[in-house]
Amino acid sequence: MEQQKVEFRYSKKDKDRFIKAYIGTRQVGYAWFTINKNDAFLHYIEVKGRHRQLHIGSSLLDGVEAICREHRVDYIEGKFYPKVSKEIVLAFYKKNGFHHFRDGYEQFIGKYITRSKSQSRKVRIVSFEDYQKEKESLEENNIAICDMSQKSEEKSSSPKTKERLKS
Repeated sequence: MEQQKVEFRYSKKDKDRFIKAYIGTRQVGYAWFTINKNDAFLHYIEVKGRHRQLHIGSSLLDGVEAICREHRVDYIEGKFYPKVSKEIVLAFYKKNGFHHFRDGYEQFIGKYITRSKSQSRKVRIVSFEDYQKEKESLEENNIAICDMSQKSEEKSSSPKTKERLKS
């Protein structure tokens, strides 16, 4: 399969946060997580079958970690129910620095994250406008995640909305 440009978009609704991966207009993966005070919970991460092995899942986790770092989160925990073999899923998480605990029906993973940004890839969360300017010039090992929540906040602050908020 030819390597295609993957775009990552970040959005949030209340405590829920999402990073979605797109190739063109087609969503090929996503990560859903929440952030509490000093920890985060990874509810779900999925990459569609034919797009696996393209580092999209690892890039989604890199994005989750970058956002957690911005919010001074120390630990990410998650629960998973593998759609593929448990060994494949565990190998994926271990490759990305997570540890596995508690066996049985419920599988948990966790990772302490450091405040340092020294990682092999540079991950940045950028505004919609900055993303539009930079997306073509990104180097292969760098990831820019477009913060769609900023775009939706701008949409909701139309003159009519501002007038309603004033009254």
